[in-house]
Amino acid sequence: MVVPRTMPVTLLLAATLCSCWSAPKPSEPAIPLAAHLVPSDGTPVSGAPEPEVAQLKKIETTDGEKHVTVQNVAGEYVLVCVEAANDKEKHPIQSCLSPRPQQNYLLFRENTKWLVNGAKNPINLAFMQDWSVTYNRGENIGLMAAKKTDAEEFGVYWLLSWTEKKTVPR
Repeated sequence: MVVPRTMPVTLLLAATLCSCWSAPKPSEPAIPLAAHLVPSDGTPVSGAPEPEVAQLKKIETTDGEKHVTVQNVAGEYVLVCVEAANDKEKHPIQSCLSPRPQQNYLLFRENTKWLVNGAKNPINLAFMQDWSVTYNRGENIGLMAAKKTDAEEFGVYWLLSWTEKKTVPR
């Protein structure tokens, strides 16, 4: 049997193409935008994690609770607050906020710190809780507008759920 000379070259080319078209590789999880990368009223604190940036997706109110869904490139947070936290007689700061669409918010976890312009000490979740509420239903989360307005200070919520965004492998 005579084998044409082009047969080995064809097989080599086919093997090379098949090895390039392998199964998709798992992608790295997306890293949320850090607060110092957007226009804001503050700066990072050395040695402490800075807040993530998130935007409002939706708000739902049910039985005296506000469910606030915010998202960023890493995922989606469903945060809950009790509207009674806005009672001015019990709490100095109304902290069951309704974030506004198309605005950046800084998301604070337990160890997050941020130095607000003009402040002597960094703001953190504990500071927000001291002036408002602490929830015992789950991990507490603070939200503060990246660019402060007179209408809102900050919000304190508990984390109901977090869903990681699925990224398309390259």
